[in-house]
Amino acid sequence: MSQTSTQDGPIIPPVVLLGVAGVGLLAAAANAFISQELGFIGLAGVIVAVFSLGFWAATNPEQIRNILKGRFLLFGGTAGVVTLVLAVALVVVYVLVRQVGLRVDLSQNNNFSLNEAGQQVITLLGQDPTTPPLQITVFYTAAQARNRDLAAVLLDQVQQLSGGRITYRFVDPDREPLIAQRLNAAAGQIALSRLTDDGQPDPDNTTQIPALTQQLLLDALISASASGTFRAYVVQAESTVNFSDSRASGGSIFAADLRDRYKWTLETVTLLDVQTGRVDLNAPADGRVLIIPGGREPLPDDQAQAIIDYLEGGGTLLLLADFNFENQNSLATTELLNGYFEQAFGFRINNDLVLDPRNRLPQDPTTLITGNFVPESLARDYDAVNNGLLMQFPHSITLGTPPSGVLLSPIVRSMEGSYAKTDLDFTTATTGDLAQDADDPLGPFVLGVQAENPVTGAKVVVFTTPSLVFNVFFQYEASGGRNFDLMRRAAFWAAGYENFAASIASSPAAQPAPLRPIIATEEQLSQINFFAVFLIPISVLIVGIAAWWLRRERAIA
Repeated sequence: MSQTSTQDGPIIPPVVLLGVAGVGLLAAAANAFISQELGFIGLAGVIVAVFSLGFWAATNPEQIRNILKGRFLLFGGTAGVVTLVLAVALVVVYVLVRQVGLRVDLSQNNNFSLNEAGQQVITLLGQDPTTPPLQITVFYTAAQARNRDLAAVLLDQVQQLSGGRITYRFVDPDREPLIAQRLNAAAGQIALSRLTDDGQPDPDNTTQIPALTQQLLLDALISASASGTFRAYVVQAESTVNFSDSRASGGSIFAADLRDRYKWTLETVTLLDVQTGRVDLNAPADGRVLIIPGGREPLPDDQAQAIIDYLEGGGTLLLLADFNFENQNSLATTELLNGYFEQAFGFRINNDLVLDPRNRLPQDPTTLITGNFVPESLARDYDAVNNGLLMQFPHSITLGTPPSGVLLSPIVRSMEGSYAKTDLDFTTATTGDLAQDADDPLGPFVLGVQAENPVTGAKVVVFTTPSLVFNVFFQYEASGGRNFDLMRRAAFWAAGYENFAASIASSPAAQPAPLRPIIATEEQLSQINFFAVFLIPISVLIVGIAAWWLRRERAIA
């Protein structure tokens, strides 16, 4: 009896070689789908798979001959052809969808596509002859190449709607470091530049955009394209909000927004300066507005008359009416000034306090929350579900009949269930005095108005609380608080700046345009790629191989 030598069989079992080849192919496929290119790991996987399959074929010629004799084609040909056709079809469909550009924006706030209001802003900038040529430079490395699919759709819209006045380009900061250094940008950053006469980005007129979303991009474009000088004269008195104060009740955040973001000139004045003419409110500028942020004490008649004279001459005013805690008139309810509002614009500011027990801040019954916005006003694209104002110690406004030609519109009202209290003296009042009585007037009450005299050019915006500019309420902007955004719109409208920025859709619930690009996030694209081009074909292939193997065993038996 002879013994079989251990050298008769292959050194490495065939199943091991096939397993190594499978692992190599899986590694190559995973690398291709994760990084969107066949990198070093993918190439290594392909090489290992090819050598393993070659070694397996060289050491197992008998199995190769058996396959070629027809068993594989006989029992697995149909499954193999179906699997191949399905895989090719999925790849072709995927490529065609990418070629056509069908995408869906699944982000919560539609960050990667322009909604209707955004399209209007870009179109307006493109048609405005004063808009300088602008270029958006996006710095993405090779590892961030997939982000181009997200960025390109948004930027294509911007370039097309602007008529080419706003262009864009992608730059790899690893391959072109001098451009990144010149524009002071790093990987993942976006630079917005004015172009020089020779068509090159001007480093001295370049701003950085933190992230490429429609809101941040629109804000940056407006700021970069707005030409001219816009001034805000901020009245400073003992009881007004201090725009230099960074504490909770200060207005430094709103002031910085106008000054640093929109390049406005802010000048602090007193009403005595206005009265005596020491400050020229008609100094050369493309737009101006007088902002009075509060004031708990009534005005002397001469100072009230100075404001009236300013408005009669076509001035613009943004007034935040304050509350007098001693049951006296405040600056806004000074009889001479309030009577002028009623006569010239058709509204009157009441000396009361509006409360809402169902819509207020916890532990603060004097700060109500309202989302009752008027669509035909500065708050045209806000909605009560996702947007609101926080108004501390607000009082109501009575609307009458404005003079012929004067345009008057409420901006915001209190919610149903609100009521108004009068004759409150907080030097002696208690919490119980804020409770609703049977004879208290019931809301909704008007809490903000805008009025315009097209003949004289005078504009007035009144909100019945100075809390719209309180720093402490800035924290609510991310969750739908619209204090700062509405104040910004009011200043823009009053100064004639609204053509550039008032129509920006800052509400997460703004309705999308009917024909809007469809895109997905990077993570969602990765999942779609994995399932459509990898997991489904591989699964079908495995099922086909299993079916062939079972039929083969039965046929052999």
